[in-house]
Amino acid sequence: MRRKIASFVAVLVVLALFMSGTFAWINFFQSATNEWDGGKPPGGTTHDDFCKPQKEVYIENWGGVPLFVRIRLDEYMEIGEGAALKGDYDKDGNWLGKHNPDNKSTSLLAGATIDDKNTWKPHIPVVNDVTVCKPSTPGFHDYWKWSMGGWKYYQKAPVPEREILSYVDQNTNTFNATGPDIGKTLDAKVVTMKQWIDLGQPVGEYWVIDTDGWAYWAAPLMPGEATGLLLNKVELIQDPDDSYYYAINVLAQMATKNKNGNMSDGTYGNYEDFYSGLDDDHKATDEGKELLDIITGGSGTPKPPVSIPAEKVTISGGDKDMTVGEKYKPDLVIEPKNCTETPVWSSSNSAAATVNPDTGEITAVGEGTATIKVTVGNKEDTIKITVKPKPPVTVPATGVKINGTDKTIKIGEDYMTGCTVTPSGSTDIPVWSSSDNTVATVDQNGKITGVGKGAAKITVKAGDKEDYITVTVAVPAQNITINGENEVTLTVGQEYAPGYTVNPENSTDDISWSSANSVIASVNADGKITANAPGTTKITISAGGKSHSITVNVAAGELLKIPTQKGEGPYDTIVNDDDSASNYSFKFKYINGEIIPLPDEDQNGSIKLSSIVAGNNYAGIGVKTVESKYEGYFTVGEDKDGDLAIIYNYIPELSVWLDAHPKMPVVNVKLLLTKDDCQDTPVTITMRFNGSLYRAE
Repeated sequence: MRRKIASFVAVLVVLALFMSGTFAWINFFQSATNEWDGGKPPGGTTHDDFCKPQKEVYIENWGGVPLFVRIRLDEYMEIGEGAALKGDYDKDGNWLGKHNPDNKSTSLLAGATIDDKNTWKPHIPVVNDVTVCKPSTPGFHDYWKWSMGGWKYYQKAPVPEREILSYVDQNTNTFNATGPDIGKTLDAKVVTMKQWIDLGQPVGEYWVIDTDGWAYWAAPLMPGEATGLLLNKVELIQDPDDSYYYAINVLAQMATKNKNGNMSDGTYGNYEDFYSGLDDDHKATDEGKELLDIITGGSGTPKPPVSIPAEKVTISGGDKDMTVGEKYKPDLVIEPKNCTETPVWSSSNSAAATVNPDTGEITAVGEGTATIKVTVGNKEDTIKITVKPKPPVTVPATGVKINGTDKTIKIGEDYMTGCTVTPSGSTDIPVWSSSDNTVATVDQNGKITGVGKGAAKITVKAGDKEDYITVTVAVPAQNITINGENEVTLTVGQEYAPGYTVNPENSTDDISWSSANSVIASVNADGKITANAPGTTKITISAGGKSHSITVNVAAGELLKIPTQKGEGPYDTIVNDDDSASNYSFKFKYINGEIIPLPDEDQNGSIKLSSIVAGNNYAGIGVKTVESKYEGYFTVGEDKDGDLAIIYNYIPELSVWLDAHPKMPVVNVKLLLTKDDCQDTPVTITMRFNGSLYRAE
């Protein structure tokens, strides 16, 4: 079988930032060389998940055999005009050796260029801090802060792409639990090679960064596992004064333990090819080789751990106020950073605050104070924790409704309403108010009390929600009377407005008038009484439950003496002994409020009553015929509406006489004429009767 070596370069992200007038490019590249032996199919994928500022670098083993892996992080940065402008490349992304002449920026590393990644600088940390480069290297970390180590939930490499050696998985999603395609990486601690050796060269979940920049996973990566995070965050901590470009090239290598053949014949190699010398990317220090021997079970022998005591211990942040239920994990700084002693945490008052003895996480339990102490070897530090009561939870009202509707009450009367606030657990307290306390007051329980006549708006507010109703305060009548005499006499057509007195004067009860017999006398809403026909009736005024009545007697009005049809002057009697139909006619003018009889020969403007009775309608004049038991007179005058009318008058004293004459016709006619119809115009009225018309002597 031929030995497989694969290298690939992928652009992770190109992010344009505009800060303080400068043009900034951040470019993260990654490359990987995968080397493995035969047997069960090996397989691994480099993951480089980037979502500013997170940059999470780790390796997944999805194959069938353990893998041994290492990663190198190479940095490059340039500042100045034209930063990020690249030279010429072929279709496969290979640089053709020519730089972009518009790129006049300056590289932080002398001799390094944006186009030649072989000139970029591996991240080689100082002895005791894996996130900071050696002082002899360029000042990358004057501008950029790295965070390293930890774990995450991740999306497993998709199956179709696993066979593509140049594939690098990139995912910006965040996951909170494992699933069919979601895994959880191991939890990595990142240390320098010296720190790892001082720890006794343990095999486990460590990324060990060697002095040549290669970071080794210090354990076999088993099938289905993913290493912990080597790099998890990159943050800009100082903005350059000019345009800039920053890039990280991630170079990953994977191999199996077993070897089939050797480099010379081109067959499968193993992890030893990491330092085969094939090129500058296949080298390792003696410490790196020894680490590989140890984790693969080779000839390497772990050294006994070196005990490094603490020289100083500091709890960052100092004293802190907390509320009941709150958790807080202070940062702990131990010097030197490669100290091998384990911190132990304790609390002086566990009723106020407890602390996890291993992690230092503090939990506020109850009101009070506690001293939290951490001890590392013979060094210690303390902070004071003050625990305050948990503030009440605020639940704003989403609605409020008064338990009642608009209402009318009396002075001194109470109306209990109350309200309903939603949600039921709202912490907003209802507040009641009245728009006019001289009309109605309301207490904070929603009890409304009538004070004075009028209307008031009662409002309840809960937070920024409100509701209201209108309360009208009524003043009931104690008694009511019609002014004047208790009995009055009117003549037909006469009007009378006596007025009334109600107690108290500011009563709000509605006033109503009524007549026991409106045929005799009617009354309008203003209390004006009109005499319509002879007789006696009652006129009543009411307010609330109170009322008062007077007696109204209506007498016949003065009859108009009107001429006969023969023009012989006024006649009181028309006799037609043969019972045949006869006409009774008269003429008049209405001049300046007076009815003026006219001679018979003036026939202008005559209106035949017989025609009107027959159903015709002249100039809006209406005719109404009503049967009556008794006969009487016809007069001309104004009716209650101010219209000119011919009115039949009932005369009770004729009743005995009329009863003795069965031939007396039963007629009742009322003809309404407007004043305009008669003003200065002669009018002839003709009434037709069957039988005789008599008047008592």
